[in-house]
Amino acid sequence: MDGTLTYDTSWVRGSTGSTVVAIGQNLYCYASGKYLFFRHAEPHTQTSNDSTGGTAEEEKWMQSFSGRHVDKLAVSHKRAVLAYSEIGVKPSVFFLSVKEASGAGTFPLPSTDAKPLSVLSGCAKLEVSSLQFSDTGSRLLVLSGVPDFELSIWDWEEGQCVCRTQCLERPVEASFCPTSWQKICCRGTGCLVLWTVETCGALCQLVKSTADLPRIEYSQYPNIESGGKCERLPPSYHRQLEPILNRLGEFEPNSLRQPLVELTAMCWSRDCIVVSTACGSLLKVTIDGGKVKVDAAGSARNLFTAEQAPVHLATKPSVPPGGSILASCKDGILRYVETGSSFQLLPTQHELPSEAAAMSWTAGSKDLVVSCVGGEVMLCNSYESTLTGLIKTSSSPIVAMRTLWPGTDQFVTCRANGLLEVTDMHSGTTVALYDLSPRISPASVTTMALCAAVKYIVIGDSTGTLTYVNADALCEGSECIFDVRRMHSGPVTSLWFDDYGYTMLSSSTDGKLFVYSAMPSSQFEVLFFVPLAENVVSICCSPLGTDKRPDQLEVFALLESQNTAVAGQEDSVSQSAVKCKIPCGSKVLKLCVPVSKQALDALLPHLDNTLCLDFEKYAGVEYVTLPEPCTDICMTREQGEEDSLLVATSAAQLHLLVLMTNPEEAPLPVEPKQSTETPVDELDEEQPKKAETPAAATQEKLAELPVLTTLKCPQLAGGYLQRSLRGDCVLSYGLDGQIAYGRVRAWDKHCSMLTHSPRTLGCRFACLSWDCRDIATAGGDGILSCKSLVPSSPEIRKLNADLVGYYRQAKQLMIDVQQDQFPVIEQFAVVESGSSALVDVQSGMTWIERRIQAENRKTEEKFSGERNALQADIDKLRKKLLELIADNETKPDLERLDRGEFNLDVEESNRLMEEGNKTAQEVREELELKNIANEYFSELIRKECWENMEVPGKSLKAFLTSTEVSNFVLSKEEPKFDVEIAYLLQQREHELAELRDRREMEDAAMPNVAAPIEDDELLDDQAQKDATKPEEGGIHASLEGSIAHSLGGRHDKTYSQLELCSRTRVYFQLYIIKHSLRKMKQAFNKEFDALLLQKESEVARTQERNVRMAKIIHDLELHEKLFEPKMSVDEQPERLLKIEDSEINAQKWISPEERERLEEQARLDEARRLAEMGDRPRERALDQMMKGQLEIDAEEELYKDIPAPEFMEAKMKELWTEDERKVAKDYTTAVANLEEERTKHKKALEAEFKKLQSSIAEVVSLFDDKLKKLHENKIERQTAICQEEMKVARLTAWLLTEDELCQEEIGMLTEVETLKGTKSEVMKIMSKVQVDLSKAGEELDQLILEDKALERNFKRDFGDREGVYDLLNKAFRRRPRQLRRAATQYSVPGGAGNPTAPPTVGSQPAAMTTSQIKQEMSELDSIDSCPDGVDAPTWSQLVAARRRKMESEKTVRQMNHRIAEMTTFINERAKEESTIVGSLTALAQKLAELRKERERFYLNLPIQLLMKQGQVEVNPGTFITDYRSSVLIDQTTINKYNADIKALGTAKVSTMLSGIEGKKGIYVLEWEHRKMRMQIEDADRKIQIVNGLRVTKELQKHFLADNVLVGQHDNIERMEGALGRTGELHKHHLGRLKKVLWNIKQKTASRQQENSEMDEEVNKRFSSVMDRVHLEATFDSDDKTRNRQQAQRMNDVVKRSRAVTMAKQQAEEIAALRADLDTWRMKMFPALPGRPARS
Repeated sequence: MDGTLTYDTSWVRGSTGSTVVAIGQNLYCYASGKYLFFRHAEPHTQTSNDSTGGTAEEEKWMQSFSGRHVDKLAVSHKRAVLAYSEIGVKPSVFFLSVKEASGAGTFPLPSTDAKPLSVLSGCAKLEVSSLQFSDTGSRLLVLSGVPDFELSIWDWEEGQCVCRTQCLERPVEASFCPTSWQKICCRGTGCLVLWTVETCGALCQLVKSTADLPRIEYSQYPNIESGGKCERLPPSYHRQLEPILNRLGEFEPNSLRQPLVELTAMCWSRDCIVVSTACGSLLKVTIDGGKVKVDAAGSARNLFTAEQAPVHLATKPSVPPGGSILASCKDGILRYVETGSSFQLLPTQHELPSEAAAMSWTAGSKDLVVSCVGGEVMLCNSYESTLTGLIKTSSSPIVAMRTLWPGTDQFVTCRANGLLEVTDMHSGTTVALYDLSPRISPASVTTMALCAAVKYIVIGDSTGTLTYVNADALCEGSECIFDVRRMHSGPVTSLWFDDYGYTMLSSSTDGKLFVYSAMPSSQFEVLFFVPLAENVVSICCSPLGTDKRPDQLEVFALLESQNTAVAGQEDSVSQSAVKCKIPCGSKVLKLCVPVSKQALDALLPHLDNTLCLDFEKYAGVEYVTLPEPCTDICMTREQGEEDSLLVATSAAQLHLLVLMTNPEEAPLPVEPKQSTETPVDELDEEQPKKAETPAAATQEKLAELPVLTTLKCPQLAGGYLQRSLRGDCVLSYGLDGQIAYGRVRAWDKHCSMLTHSPRTLGCRFACLSWDCRDIATAGGDGILSCKSLVPSSPEIRKLNADLVGYYRQAKQLMIDVQQDQFPVIEQFAVVESGSSALVDVQSGMTWIERRIQAENRKTEEKFSGERNALQADIDKLRKKLLELIADNETKPDLERLDRGEFNLDVEESNRLMEEGNKTAQEVREELELKNIANEYFSELIRKECWENMEVPGKSLKAFLTSTEVSNFVLSKEEPKFDVEIAYLLQQREHELAELRDRREMEDAAMPNVAAPIEDDELLDDQAQKDATKPEEGGIHASLEGSIAHSLGGRHDKTYSQLELCSRTRVYFQLYIIKHSLRKMKQAFNKEFDALLLQKESEVARTQERNVRMAKIIHDLELHEKLFEPKMSVDEQPERLLKIEDSEINAQKWISPEERERLEEQARLDEARRLAEMGDRPRERALDQMMKGQLEIDAEEELYKDIPAPEFMEAKMKELWTEDERKVAKDYTTAVANLEEERTKHKKALEAEFKKLQSSIAEVVSLFDDKLKKLHENKIERQTAICQEEMKVARLTAWLLTEDELCQEEIGMLTEVETLKGTKSEVMKIMSKVQVDLSKAGEELDQLILEDKALERNFKRDFGDREGVYDLLNKAFRRRPRQLRRAATQYSVPGGAGNPTAPPTVGSQPAAMTTSQIKQEMSELDSIDSCPDGVDAPTWSQLVAARRRKMESEKTVRQMNHRIAEMTTFINERAKEESTIVGSLTALAQKLAELRKERERFYLNLPIQLLMKQGQVEVNPGTFITDYRSSVLIDQTTINKYNADIKALGTAKVSTMLSGIEGKKGIYVLEWEHRKMRMQIEDADRKIQIVNGLRVTKELQKHFLADNVLVGQHDNIERMEGALGRTGELHKHHLGRLKKVLWNIKQKTASRQQENSEMDEEVNKRFSSVMDRVHLEATFDSDDKTRNRQQAQRMNDVVKRSRAVTMAKQQAEEIAALRADLDTWRMKMFPALPGRPARS
């Protein structure tokens, strides 16, 4: 410890506006930081400058036991215990005893070395949200915050947790019922939960009941129909979604669900719980049988406005029936609300200084303590309805702290609201207060500096105003402002005085650093100002010297770097996430400030009229760079050594830097070479050019200071420095709350301590006393503390003595300055409201603006006469010049002068031109920036919409029609899609291979069964099925659900829609459909690209033909219009990405550089052309002799006229000679031949022109036809794509529904497991309690026996006292009144709906006051209560026996209560078990229904069917149109069922026929039997007749003949043979007719083939026929032959058209017959065809 500095905390004070609790009479406690403050305070009337409030106050503070910050407070008035929680990880709860002084009725202040009564650990993980004692003080309620949100009840005396549970609703507040700790209410922002504690001995359990809160009523929410159907969907979607909607019931999506009300506060009332909402309503929550519900009739909606919503509620105690509550609202008003059947707002209300932060009752619930967010504490008397002040503090942040002049041991702090406070550094008491807010409102204070030498304070605010305060007047409590000046246009960031009191510097965000004279005798004159491009972070200079006054001071200013800041800690006090950004910089401005008169005079030539310093001419300005960014700097000086610069870096280190020169040896300002005076008219108010000057003018002056040594600093990044008066000691402090103090040269022995928490921005300000014995600090939480030096060693005492000696010398030097300058301050007038100084400040003009205005005014007054004379001369000159200009306009052109010749002020003209050029350049730069932005966006569009597309969008237009076809736009496919497709296809191949193997095995295992012979009807059905049978392995078109299979859009491995019964198959189907859609689009795009290339080629050919046709038109002088096709932008969209010069309408601006480049390029091109046109005789001869052509153009020769011979014009025809006649004849023949050739050439051109026209028209027509077909193909493919995309949508919906069903099942299973676990726990608890109940019953029986034994003992001991036995028995049975009242209250049941009713059997018996029971027992046991005739020994024996009896009764009573409690607990658990069983049964039923629904979902597959179109007008008749209750079955299954039905029907018919035949045989036998009987009878009768007849020989011969029957049989056989031959003939004739029908069908097919071939032949010959027609018309062919051929061709065409018409009619008839057949078949068997039967 030798040589090491040691500081102890001497005092701490301050408040952050946290909760204030009342401990006893006029004793209050509040927490601030890591300190607890106890204060005796009396209610008082508020005053403006009273900071502490109250009278006869006494305050003590103590640090928290753990050293952490204090969070929540709670007090138990009955137990006189204070509990508080701490801030940090795993916070604990500490308990402090505040026992009442004996007989005084007051609570003494606790000692600072008090020990905690108890400590609770494990209450929370990160934070404690709420603390509260129960009514008796034996239980503590702890509600933790994030992340666990746990509610726990503790027996704090034993340090044990009674019960705990986790709150899923995330409550923010919890409180006990005022009369029973077994009811707890928890409030969250959107929930209200009541917890009931059920006890059974030492076992406790929490039972939960949640209130159903109302929802916010919003009229803008749409009306959602039942089931959530959307009317925009088609009815088919409704049918598909109906099962899901029925399962969901009244489902309402979260996006359309109205939110619950937001709860802001709650309190317990007499018969309910009152809750306030954010919209200003009060809800009445009633309790019925342990359940809570909102009483809508008793609630008051919109009792307050949203701006007046209550934030805290408190129940007013001891009121008449109905009661009332106190509501603290957002607007800072404390209102009274009457409760009862409904809520009513009472007229009584109190206005608080600011919004309430917390409310708590005093002991006895008489007064309500209201803590405000502004730091004030108010006391509301609930009986008298009055509001008085209790404690007044300010929670405004401290912006500066400075030590007063030597000899005072005081420091001054300044807050942002303008409150100045002078505090004694030894005792911590407030010496003086002064509020600047009336004078600086609405500005806020930003910084403060103190001139210790002259005793005044300067304060800077956010408007740039400097306020001068007399420090002596401030300490005396009188008006102390003596000057106010507005110097800056922005907030003042830094204020600084040198230790001598000669100079003051101020800086602001406006980029100006002002240097003032700090002497009041100079009226605080501005010496000069320095324009800066950066903000000033910190200013320092050399320490105070005691030997002489320097001529100049060397000042260092740390400049802030751009976009550089050190991040501080989060502000946990204000509960905000805003981080403190500490500015830092790595560049320092070194400025030599003159002090003496000689130095000031030498500086004047370097200043302009506004006193702005010229950097270029002044040698006292230098920039130095630091090794790394720093947050603060200061100058240090060791005895016998040069000054050094100490910097606090952003890396949490202190660097000691070596300075190059001594301030005494710094060069003085040099004389300037020329005047730099600037005219006043040219001065700019803000001077932006000056702000840019230092960075450019001092680049050559940059120098880097070397690091002498590096000191280790305990702080984090972003520290601050303050040196001692002598300069050899330094104090360092920062955001982490650590301060370090020590000598710079002996830093290894420095003192380091933690003063404030880093959670509240640590230590924001600190100051040293002049003798360095005390260190005062101010934290970000508003806490002020002071550390005092402990002289622990002789070295420290010697150092302290040296500092005191230096301090006395410096003090004497300052006293000399004070004696000279302080009387001048007293001569200043006090600035009051409405004074001229404040009026000047309120005008808004800064010092520079006022100086410029004054200079302008002086200049105007000085040169007013000269200016008027010059103005008159200028007017005359202007008049003369206008006359000359008018005269010049009348002169002729040769004599007229240019308008520029009359320009007298060429410089002004050039200036205007320069300004115009500058403006044009700025506009040009702005346009360039816009162009760059547009280019950037165009590049983005190009990249996203063009380059990233595999197939960009294009359109193809027809030549003559409006048909337009676009391709399918395709984006680039992701690589993972191909990988997934390959994997799925491989899995599908394995599945198909396995399926084939299984089928082969099944076929091998099946026996060979011969196929039954089908009849004609079955053959017809099979033929029809074969006609509609798809390809091998395919799926029928009706089950495809789209026409994509006919367009190549179906993959061969696709599942049938009837097979999509699992998630894997649906997933595979989705990917395959997407892959197929892409392939289909790619196939169409290929056709599109081919046709697009064809159009490009046709357009090129047409353009070539148009060149020839244009020449023919020119030659023939025709008036024809050419067809000129072009490719549009839609067909070539890449043209949009290139801008042609012809598209720009504006004139192109060419820069001078571009113009020079173009001129140079033109010169080079001209030189190259001239070089190519040199001496070339071949080309020159060809050009002169043959006009540059080697071959003769025949067409041009035809248009040349043959020159007539000269004699034909010179001579008459009669005078021609023979030779001339011959020449003339040749000429005439040549002219005739030429005309004939011209005529032929003209006809040939006309024919060629018509041929070209017809070929172009033919090409255009063919292309349009192809485009039309492509358009039809596109429509067909688009239809298929839409159908496939509908499949994708349905399959996606299937997957989502399947996920929902799975998740719902998982949730139900989880809930079932939870309920089973709860049931097992309940069963365990019940078994355990039942065992305890049986033991308790046995103990109760034993106790009752013991109690009866005491009765018998009494009779035995006192039975022999015959005269006094009755008196003794009566006295033996006497009990205190409290015990009798407890016994009666124990059996009275409480109201179920009243939370404050007496406890029932399930709660503890009423608590009895121990002192009252002891007092009554002492009265009963006293000798005065002894009956007459009883001696003292007998009475003593009786008292002892009664005591034993009372203890036995108490034990029995407690055991009865325990048994009753156990019985109630078991009954409650039995009810809970039955509820759980019921819930499990309901869940099991729901789960079974869900699984059935899931099975139905897997079986009820969404099938997309492709129905026939174009038969809407047909009457459906009795067709089935609603298939919702139908089952879709495969056609193969139906065919199989039909075959089985037919086989079984045939068997049944055969059986029935055999039965009929058997019955017929029986009937035949019976009939034959009867016949034989009748024959017998006939024979008998005939015998009788025969016996009676006479038989002759003829009769005998006739009877003996046998050939009669043979003839009959022969006739029958002959007729049967004829019938057989007729049948064979009929069959033969029928076969012949079938062959004829088959031949007819074959001929029809061949004729159709011939017709198609003829159609193709007609199409092929059509163009050639047309060409021949045109050629025959051109060369005058024979009309008769042409007419004959045309007639023949017309006949062929007519025949063909008739054949086509007949074929169409036959096809329509066949189609109608097939439709009728399908219709009748559907009527008989309404089933759809399916997959072909497996072979």
